[in-house]
Amino acid sequence: MLYLGKSIRINIYLWFTMAIRLYNMIEIKKIAEKYSYDIHAINY
Repeated sequence: MLYLGKSIRINIYLWFTMAIRLYNMIEIKKIAEKYSYDIHAINY
């Protein structure tokens, strides 16, 4: 029972870190798109 609880806790931790990583990736993509848009706007 203790082992099961521990593995569930580890799974939640891994899922949590994965979710944060995914969120950060999306945020970085949004920022990159915004900057590239600004660069294109300056070029024209």
